[in-house]
Amino acid sequence: MRGRRLKSLVMSVAAVGMMMPSGARAWGPQGHTIIWKVAQTRLSPAARARLHAIETAEGASITVTYPETNARTHRTTTRVCGSGNDQALANWADCVRYSPDVAYNHTADYHFDDMPWCGDIPPKPSYCINGACGSTQLEIYLDTLRNGHDPRPRFEALAYVIHFVGDLHQPLHTITNGLPHNSDNGGNGILVSVDTHYISHNPAGYNLHKLWDGGILSVTPGLPDAQGRAQSLEQSVAQLATQNAATWEAHDRQALAQLTAQPRSPSEPAPVRGDVWAREAHPIGVEAYNRLPRRPQCGARRLAVQPLDADYVDHFTDAVRTQLAKAAVRLADVLNETLG
Repeated sequence: MRGRRLKSLVMSVAAVGMMMPSGARAWGPQGHTIIWKVAQTRLSPAARARLHAIETAEGASITVTYPETNARTHRTTTRVCGSGNDQALANWADCVRYSPDVAYNHTADYHFDDMPWCGDIPPKPSYCINGACGSTQLEIYLDTLRNGHDPRPRFEALAYVIHFVGDLHQPLHTITNGLPHNSDNGGNGILVSVDTHYISHNPAGYNLHKLWDGGILSVTPGLPDAQGRAQSLEQSVAQLATQNAATWEAHDRQALAQLTAQPRSPSEPAPVRGDVWAREAHPIGVEAYNRLPRRPQCGARRLAVQPLDADYVDHFTDAVRTQLAKAAVRLADVLNETLG
């Protein structure tokens, strides 16, 4: 259903254009890595100790390798999905879902809670078919992390939890234009060009989803170098997390209670925390569509190139950083609850 991935750490939009194949990962490796790094600063001593035990247990290696062919050069190399550093672990789930091994590639739809852009949010079974969505799968992997005994499945569950919490906060992973398996795949079908004071990008195939995955993270006025932008982004995310954690945690409890109290059909599962997060990100995704110069028709799978300027990118900068900070706070909270 999906093919959204990014090949390496997004540090500038120019790098994205050179290295990104047909799809992209949620937030790109930069965003997921920042979420995990900030979350670690908020872990309890008990959770840290149990995480260390999971990562170092005998037989716990989660390294996966498979051949990968570059669509442009046709060269085949060996792709290695490991856990040797923060970036590798935070993005392991994206790496393995392109493996030919069905044990991993069946997770492709787990990265999304694709509610429709047009109309009201429908009952969950209509967009989370057979439980194949991030909010549902997050709870399953948390249960494995909490109660599992085999070292490798527990370590894999940790990697999925780290990644799926981030995915649920990426607005274009909570929205799509059309029906499941017949849509624009969360903006992948909306071609865009970008021309702002900070970034200029117009390669063939660049689309709205890719902009949200990586390009929009690189916008930091007054910091022309990629390293400075990355450091500034991480610092601002950490600061937002510290300043707002208590407010967001209280909101989560209230929002989940309100969602649980809403009437639902017998076939609709009870709401989980990921439903709250995805529904919170969804309106930002709706606005990402609505602010396009030419809004697509409902159900349109493709849309010709749209030029986006600084006003579009600047409008969402604060929202993007807030979503990253919320993901970091909530990731730490679920790990403290599960392992602390």
